[in-house]
Amino acid sequence: AFVTTTQVFSFSSRRPQQQAAFVRITTEGNKTVLVTPSHYMFTATDRGLLDPNVHHWSYVPAKMLKPGNTVAIFSGSTINPAQIKDISIENSIGVFMPHTASGAIIVDGIVATELTTFVPSFLASSGFHQAAVRVVRTLHSTGLGLTSSVAKSLSLLYHGMGDAIFDASVLQ
Repeated sequence: AFVTTTQVFSFSSRRPQQQAAFVRITTEGNKTVLVTPSHYMFTATDRGLLDPNVHHWSYVPAKMLKPGNTVAIFSGSTINPAQIKDISIENSIGVFMPHTASGAIIVDGIVATELTTFVPSFLASSGFHQAAVRVVRTLHSTGLGLTSSVAKSLSLLYHGMGDAIFDASVLQ
């Protein structure tokens, strides 16, 4: 089952005024979400064989999704499959890259991974994410105050701006 926390502990990028191209995903039932083209989405190709744990689904960049693909939607306390009925590209404002202890995030009722194609597809998994969170927790537990500095440095390296924020209280 999908039992997890989606509480954000960090943003490796938080740019509310940045304009960018996004993929708009609209599902049956009219759930809609905007994500960057490189953002991995949980998807499954056969609705009859869906594992209730979305981390066992495929990690597919949003730009590769097509109508008819299946994504995960969050309804009440359960994850349900929903077919994509429309995909479009549009410009919008606000680029955010949140991080959760579980590696999943729910945006406008649609469940997504927190990863982008910066992480190679062969590493994109729940196991990779759990290892990264252990590193962050260990780094934070040193008490040296390095976690926020490391987050800002990685944000600068990966996103071109050191705009990361970090909230250690979520990981405790």
